[in-house]
Amino acid sequence: MIGAEVVKLLGIGLGHVIVPTHGKRVEGAEVHEHEEAGCKVVGILAPTGTPLDRSIFIPMSTFLGIAGHDALREGQAADTGNIGLSAIIVDTYSPIRAATLRYEFQTRKDAQVAEPATQVRELLQLVGSATDILRVISYLVLVVAAVSIMVALYNTMNERRREIAIMRSLGARRAQILFVILQEALLVSLLGAVLGVVFCHAAAYLFSGSVAERTGVTIGWAVFSTAEIWLILGVGVLGAAAGILPAVKGSMTQVADNLGQTS
Repeated sequence: MIGAEVVKLLGIGLGHVIVPTHGKRVEGAEVHEHEEAGCKVVGILAPTGTPLDRSIFIPMSTFLGIAGHDALREGQAADTGNIGLSAIIVDTYSPIRAATLRYEFQTRKDAQVAEPATQVRELLQLVGSATDILRVISYLVLVVAAVSIMVALYNTMNERRREIAIMRSLGARRAQILFVILQEALLVSLLGAVLGVVFCHAAAYLFSGSVAERTGVTIGWAVFSTAEIWLILGVGVLGAAAGILPAVKGSMTQVADNLGQTS
């Protein structure tokens, strides 16, 4: 049985024979092929987005039959008492059973246990500082964007004084002018946040193939999380807050001073 990525990487399929080989294929190096352990591909696993996609599974009996590697001790029958294995993968039905099994292995002198969840957690702790740095940078980008919105709206107030004065002369109150400008800042921020999320997923779609080929990690570009919704809403609120100062300036526009010929 072979994983989905093996088909792409090796260009093999159903019916192909895989021969276990070790040694480097370089000039002067000896390559040892085990013809006696050749296996025919009888099935291809569906893509899972996990290391299983790059795995090749052979029968245990074939593994024990590889000559010269002492998996099965010479002259003995194949039973659980005399098979030498370098590693095994064990899955349990409950976390309690897993903890018990891990303790039993740790008390032995002839074996040791590695729990993937623990190892991954320790790895994330090592690279966590890089994640924190990226998070801080993203917050700074949001602040800079909010300041940019505030400056852009504030500068346009001078150009829109006559427009606002006409609205005031037609009966618009200061609160209404304030609300219109805040609404504009909110809409600009929400539009930017939505476009940012869309571009992010589009980039994930475009580069998901190359990332999967290089790292074996599949990116779910079509998966949207609730965190993205909160991000869009948060950016909208931040943009609205950035529009408060321009909105106050616009609402304070004097009608008489900005409707004359020199306004």
